[in-house]
Amino acid sequence: MEISTTATMWRTPTKRRAIAGAVAGAGALAAMLFCRPTAEIVLSVVGWSYVFLMPSFPVCLAIWRLGRKRVQWNKLDFLILLAPYLTWMILCGTVALPKSLSNLVVELFLLGLAVNLAPIIRLTLPRRWNGKTVAAILLMVMCAVAAGIYFSVPCLPE
Repeated sequence: MEISTTATMWRTPTKRRAIAGAVAGAGALAAMLFCRPTAEIVLSVVGWSYVFLMPSFPVCLAIWRLGRKRVQWNKLDFLILLAPYLTWMILCGTVALPKSLSNLVVELFLLGLAVNLAPIIRLTLPRRWNGKTVAAILLMVMCAVAAGIYFSVPCLPE
């Protein structure tokens, strides 16, 4: 009989990993609900980012669909659609810069334009380059662009 340790438990995909993820998600949700003002802020920012994610999604989806014969898309390519928005939201929640609602609109619009450029760049690069490496670099660049947009746009009047 083998004793299950952390190393053996997480090496192969098991039900334990799914259960641990569900427990962590439920814990995060419970922590958000107990801190009501933070939950309202997070939910309002998430709602606003969906407004700007929707124009990005059809453009990215069309590029992914049309370029499927030229490029082998992987999970990192699809993560490029969400990770910059999450980076921007994390910065909004953790870094206390004076921002207004005008900043929310302008910054998310600029971020939506940047997210649309990532699949186009990935499609135009040569095939001989490693797809996972290019996708990882684009993902890091898009997250850096999100941080750059957050820190470079000053407080705008409402």
